[in-house]
Amino acid sequence: MSVVTNSQGFRVWMRLGHLVQRGMRCGAIEAGRIAAAYRLPPEDLLVCKPFDAALDFKIIIRRPVSSGDLMDTDVYGCQQHVLLTGIVVPAG
Repeated sequence: MSVVTNSQGFRVWMRLGHLVQRGMRCGAIEAGRIAAAYRLPPEDLLVCKPFDAALDFKIIIRRPVSSGDLMDTDVYGCQQHVLLTGIVVPAG
């Protein structure tokens, strides 16, 4: 397994696991859309993968600077989730 420096991973948990599956099936949750939400080129989205058993999906993005760097604006990483709120998973 290779280690990617300057990356940030986070998981998005959905209380209703079927929403993750629906979002993946309909294309609402897919790599291109996630990259666009973060204004990243597709190659900077390193992982976009569902984890059915945990009712979530994992995202790893390349960071512009290392965590803790003088120019880092989000060491904790919690601000990264807000960019996903514009992605709508259709009902039904």
